[in-house]
Amino acid sequence: SVVQSNLASGATIDHVRIQNRADDHVGVNKVTVNLDRDASYNHNSFDLGGALTRNDVVTKIAGKGAAVNLNGLYLATGTQHIDNHTSILHLVGPSTSEEEYRGILAGNSQCVFNGKVIVSPGADGTDSRQSNHNLLLSDRAEIDTKPELEIYADDVKCAHGATVGQLDETALFYLRTRGLGLDEARRIITRAFAAGTLSSLAVTECQDHLAEVLDQRLANLI
Repeated sequence: SVVQSNLASGATIDHVRIQNRADDHVGVNKVTVNLDRDASYNHNSFDLGGALTRNDVVTKIAGKGAAVNLNGLYLATGTQHIDNHTSILHLVGPSTSEEEYRGILAGNSQCVFNGKVIVSPGADGTDSRQSNHNLLLSDRAEIDTKPELEIYADDVKCAHGATVGQLDETALFYLRTRGLGLDEARRIITRAFAAGTLSSLAVTECQDHLAEVLDQRLANLI
């Protein structure tokens, strides 16, 4: 699937993409967005199903005051493979971009996050933040994460980072001392990690639907 958008001055697009395909589905998706002055693009990506999924999101900020917000959540188990490749190009400044992707991996699944932010010469005033956080529920699950910054301007504020970890044993112990079983405690902590993406949902009308789908999917992972 291909989605191409050109945002005129002051325009806004709120885009939520939900992929919950059959276990044997293979999908390749590309989103390209060009932003003019004071335009805003807010994107949420949820990958829950499919055997092999690749997503490319390419955004170009060509007007001052424009803003890009990219948020993603991927849940994988079995032998699922999910790739997310994002690119945010700041051609002018001041402009802003914020990106946060989260992943929960179980079984023998493998996921890839490759996020790149490029601040072009002359794009002074750029403010960009990028992060990728991952929770591994299995010793066999694998995440390859590579957040990138390329900065060719001087007056900018940019930060990026990535985390990979397992469930907090102290938090699990605390919940179990309150009478919860191990699976229920694991589910509560994992859901809290995933629910962080819903707080920045671009289209709030689908929040209840997504919460229900996430609960069903997490039940299969744990």
